[in-house]
Amino acid sequence: MKLILMLASLAIYSCSSGSKKGEPLKEFNGYVKEVTTQVLKVEDNRGHTITFDNREVTYVGGTLMVNDSVCVSYRGKLDNGTPSIIAELIPRKKK
Repeated sequence: MKLILMLASLAIYSCSSGSKKGEPLKEFNGYVKEVTTQVLKVEDNRGHTITFDNREVTYVGGTLMVNDSVCVSYRGKLDNGTPSIIAELIPRKKK
Protein backbone atom coordinates (compact mmCIF):
# COMPACT_ATOMS: atom_id res chain seq x y z
CA MET A 1 0.00 0.00 0.00
CA LYS A 2 2.91 2.36 0.71
CA LEU A 3 4.14 1.81 -2.84
CA ILE A 4 0.75 2.81 -4.23
CA LEU A 5 0.74 5.96 -2.10
CA MET A 6 4.28 6.82 -3.18
CA LEU A 7 3.43 6.35 -6.87
CA ALA A 8 0.25 8.40 -6.51
CA SER A 9 2.24 11.15 -4.76
CA LEU A 10 4.83 11.21 -7.53
CA ALA A 11 2.17 11.33 -10.25
CA ILE A 12 0.29 14.14 -8.58
CA TYR A 13 3.49 16.03 -7.82
CA SER A 14 4.55 15.93 -11.45
CA CYS A 15 1.09 16.91 -12.74
CA SER A 16 0.18 19.62 -10.25
CA SER A 17 0.29 23.28 -11.12
CA GLY A 18 0.44 26.54 -9.24
CA SER A 19 2.89 28.30 -6.99
CA LYS A 20 2.92 25.51 -4.41
CA LYS A 21 4.18 22.88 -6.87
CA GLY A 22 7.68 22.71 -5.41
CA GLU A 23 6.52 22.37 -1.82
CA PRO A 24 6.67 18.95 -0.17
CA LEU A 25 3.46 17.19 0.78
CA LYS A 26 2.40 17.51 4.41
CA GLU A 27 0.01 15.18 6.25
CA PHE A 28 -3.00 15.60 8.52
CA ASN A 29 -4.24 12.43 10.22
CA GLY A 30 -7.63 11.97 11.81
CA TYR A 31 -11.19 10.73 11.43
CA VAL A 32 -13.60 11.59 8.64
CA LYS A 33 -16.45 13.79 9.89
CA GLU A 34 -17.90 14.61 6.45
CA VAL A 35 -17.01 13.68 2.88
CA THR A 36 -18.58 14.99 -0.34
CA THR A 37 -17.29 15.76 -3.82
CA GLN A 38 -16.61 19.31 -2.58
CA VAL A 39 -15.25 18.93 0.98
CA LEU A 40 -13.47 16.49 3.27
CA LYS A 41 -13.85 17.37 6.94
CA VAL A 42 -11.31 15.63 9.21
CA GLU A 43 -10.89 15.81 13.00
CA ASP A 44 -7.58 14.84 14.62
CA ASN A 45 -7.15 13.18 18.02
CA ARG A 46 -6.84 16.59 19.73
CA GLY A 47 -10.24 17.71 18.43
CA HIS A 48 -8.85 20.06 15.76
CA THR A 49 -11.08 19.96 12.65
CA ILE A 50 -10.01 20.95 9.14
CA THR A 51 -12.33 21.20 6.13
CA PHE A 52 -10.31 20.41 2.99
CA ASP A 53 -11.24 21.39 -0.56
CA ASN A 54 -11.91 17.92 -1.95
CA ARG A 55 -12.53 18.67 -5.64
CA GLU A 56 -9.23 17.32 -7.03
CA VAL A 57 -8.30 14.63 -4.50
CA THR A 58 -6.89 11.20 -5.30
CA TYR A 59 -8.21 8.44 -3.03
CA VAL A 60 -5.89 5.62 -1.99
CA GLY A 61 -7.06 2.45 -0.25
CA GLY A 62 -10.78 2.74 -0.95
CA THR A 63 -13.81 4.95 -0.56
CA LEU A 64 -13.99 7.10 2.56
CA MET A 65 -16.96 7.09 4.90
CA VAL A 66 -17.75 8.98 8.11
CA ASN A 67 -15.63 7.75 11.08
CA ASP A 68 -12.94 6.18 8.85
CA SER A 69 -9.33 6.88 9.77
CA VAL A 70 -7.63 8.93 7.08
CA CYS A 71 -4.29 10.51 6.23
CA VAL A 72 -4.74 13.62 4.09
CA SER A 73 -1.77 14.94 2.11
CA TYR A 74 -1.77 18.64 1.24
CA ARG A 75 0.58 21.48 0.31
CA GLY A 76 0.92 24.90 1.85
CA LYS A 77 -0.67 26.20 5.00
CA LEU A 78 -3.08 23.93 6.88
CA ASP A 79 -6.32 25.88 7.06
CA ASN A 80 -9.99 25.45 6.17
CA GLY A 81 -10.20 25.37 2.38
CA THR A 82 -6.72 23.90 1.84
CA PRO A 83 -6.91 21.53 -1.17
CA SER A 84 -6.51 17.86 -0.33
CA ILE A 85 -4.06 16.19 -2.72
CA ILE A 86 -4.28 12.58 -1.53
CA ALA A 87 -6.72 11.02 0.95
CA GLU A 88 -5.54 7.61 2.14
CA LEU A 89 -7.91 5.31 3.99
CA ILE A 90 -6.17 3.82 7.03
CA PRO A 91 -7.55 0.29 7.53
CA ARG A 92 -8.71 -0.75 10.99
CA LYS A 93 -6.35 -3.02 12.86
CA LYS A 94 -7.51 -6.61 13.18
CA LYS A 95 -7.93 -7.81 16.75
